[in-house]
Amino acid sequence: KKIEGGFTKMPSHKLLDTLSTYLDTEPRNIIRDILFYDETIYPINTPVFLQYFLSSMYIEGWNIQIGPIYKSPYLGKKFLSAFVSTRSGTLIKGIVDIPNTLESYKELLIDELQIQAFITNRILEIAELEDLPNIKQIWLVFDAKKEKDIQVYNAIKRLPTRFFKVEIIIFLYDQETNIVKEKIFK
Repeated sequence: KKIEGGFTKMPSHKLLDTLSTYLDTEPRNIIRDILFYDETIYPINTPVFLQYFLSSMYIEGWNIQIGPIYKSPYLGKKFLSAFVSTRSGTLIKGIVDIPNTLESYKELLIDELQIQAFITNRILEIAELEDLPNIKQIWLVFDAKKEKDIQVYNAIKRLPTRFFKVEIIIFLYDQETNIVKEKIFK
């Protein structure tokens, strides 16, 4: 009733377990339905694997805030974001890149330098967004079931990132098993 009345945004773990049993589904499916319930609110389609990743992060104790959309002052592009923070504080720890624009890397040749240049530009675009709150990390999440994502992930692993002011964390996530196969702090 609290969720329906708008008093609570997300269920407690106890309620989540009860709903999971009652609905005969995994808790991450319930959280996914809550976070991404209305596609009209999110004009940029969030990949399904990333929806499950964010839902799993919530269950592990992270606050997830989908949106808002930020505009790049130089490119005129808009970026949908997801902020993550620990439950113990209100400090926004990081921003998850919702990679609608990463679709364009799928057209790249498998040339490591080209991929690294593309990702470097992408990270710089995120860092230059207007009205972006102070963040400590940028999370880039890749689908462990897609060969192109794995190749891009491996190219980023070798990318020098010390010149960025924020920490870059890359994840290789398997939606089917709900496992982060690899996580690299850059």
